[in-house]
Amino acid sequence: MTTNLTIELDSHLLERITHYAQVKGRTVSELVEAQLQKLLQSQSAQSATPVSSKLRGIIKLPKDFDYKKEMEYREL
Repeated sequence: MTTNLTIELDSHLLERITHYAQVKGRTVSELVEAQLQKLLQSQSAQSATPVSSKLRGIIKLPKDFDYKKEMEYREL
């Protein structure tokens, strides 16, 4: 099911996107829908990122820090 949506755009931007759509053989609506789908997909991918990836670089460790040694200690 499709629904109409009215948006306001700068006239110069609308001219550029209309030309781009014509060159690509698509409608402006198709381009907007495709970009919104990509936005939602990237949002889902970001929320699925492990916490460890989000925390990378937050903690400053000494240059001689040996994480393997620390992991051995925790496994005992």
